Amino acid sequence: MREYYGELNGNFEYIEDKNHKFIPWKDYKFSFELHNSTNYTLVLERKYYIFATVGPKETIQIQVDGWGDGEIFVYAKEDQNLKCNFDIECGCMIKRNLVEYMEYKLYIAPIFRNSIITIVTCEDCSPNFETKSEYNITPLEKPGKMIKFCNYTPYDLIISTENTVVQIIESNKERNEKCSSNLVGIPLNGIIYIDTLFEEIVWKDSRSVYEDAILRVNGCYIKINNGTCSEYVTVIGPALSEPYIRHLYASFGKSLVCEGDINIWCNTIDYRLE
Repeated sequence: MREYYGELNGNFEYIEDKNHKFIPWKDYKFSFELHNSTNYTLVLERKYYIFATVGPKETIQIQVDGWGDGEIFVYAKEDQNLKCNFDIECGCMIKRNLVEYMEYKLYIAPIFRNSIITIVTCEDCSPNFETKSEYNITPLEKPGKMIKFCNYTPYDLIISTENTVVQIIESNKERNEKCSSNLVGIPLNGIIYIDTLFEEIVWKDSRSVYEDAILRVNGCYIKINNGTCSEYVTVIGPALSEPYIRHLYASFGKSLVCEGDINIWCNTIDYRLE
């Protein structure tokens, strides 16, 4: 299940299926639940002061009154080398810290599901916790139309419709105007969902202003009517969440740059921060 937090582009409603859920951003003030699944007592800090401790297997509610209150630093009372940090803003965890994997070392890390932060112990807390998602690619038996998808993003993408993954398109690793593309069979009428292959991605600031982070990318979908793309819907975030919020979006038709019938891009609100 992919959970996408944010705001919709245009005056659209998000059409959910069993694998996609849209959750609107929360206004300030809001609270969220934090569950400590570890065997340690966790100390929570923000803005350079300790505001809570959470015992092993305990759960607390955390109040966020304004922007910046959601930057939380966590360490184990018994071993302060066990630490992590994350930002939860507008009700969504917009990033968590990236650490270098070291063999035989134990870590703690946050997992965000159903608007709940769960702190877990792990041996590898890299993106997706090194879990390799396995997708069975099942092209439509009787597609209404074959179209060319072009991927201009740095991420591998999965294309799904009718709760089935129909194609995986490799990333545009060179970040140039030449896309990675595939022909994909689509229905004459329906919804095509486009998501990153992995829920979490690595982001590094080329200017070294922000710390390295693990982010998520909101997906988009395209509505098909009579074999034609009629509209696309993507989930975007507020500007204050920069530079961390990413979202996929689509463009249709061919031009000197766009080579496909459907072209997929990844956007952020202000690339000047990169």
